[in-house]
Amino acid sequence: MFESGAANPDGSIVGNDNDADPTTYEPHYAEITSADQVQIYEAMMQDTEGVVTTVLLRGAGYAKDNRLLPHGFDKASAEVSKDTNQTTEHDIRVATCALFVEIARIDEEFTDAEMETILSILKEKYGLSQEHADALIAEAEKELEKSVDLWQFANLINQNYSNEEKIEIIETLWRIVYVDGKMDEHEHYLMGKLQNLLRLDHSQLINAKLKILKS
Repeated sequence: MFESGAANPDGSIVGNDNDADPTTYEPHYAEITSADQVQIYEAMMQDTEGVVTTVLLRGAGYAKDNRLLPHGFDKASAEVSKDTNQTTEHDIRVATCALFVEIARIDEEFTDAEMETILSILKEKYGLSQEHADALIAEAEKELEKSVDLWQFANLINQNYSNEEKIEIIETLWRIVYVDGKMDEHEHYLMGKLQNLLRLDHSQLINAKLKILKS
């Protein structure tokens, strides 16, 4: 007889590989046969190199996703709700701001210059005061922390914005990328990912980039 899933004094789970090494994860088990095996229902992301990551925008797919779904629910065939009555302009602003924040912090360095650029954009685009712009960024950060991917933000934008409006968002993202005068590999990867999520062509991505570089 043995115990599986016990808690350590620090609150971590005994046997969880990810607690001991963030680059690994506890696999799904069809059967638990020893105390060092523990069943954890979770989604674990991996980047383009197959390395486990908790950075949202570096996630290229799931290394593991054994989350339990409601009885009868099939995520492969589930339809997106057509009811947009509960979607507000504020929700769309939060979704858009979330993309701005993620492109700024994808290189793990959210600089003052990037923050000031985002604040300036929000005040220009939406006519917000400093206080309201700060609050919008804070709310976007909270939503990002609760999310496992960027699809929910992009989907909301796709449902409510035209192609022209989405291209404006891409231009703004390029503006944030080039605040420091250069683009790193993580920003490059993310911009390509956002192009696909926002259902834009590669040419639209490049034209937006060139527009910002020439401005």
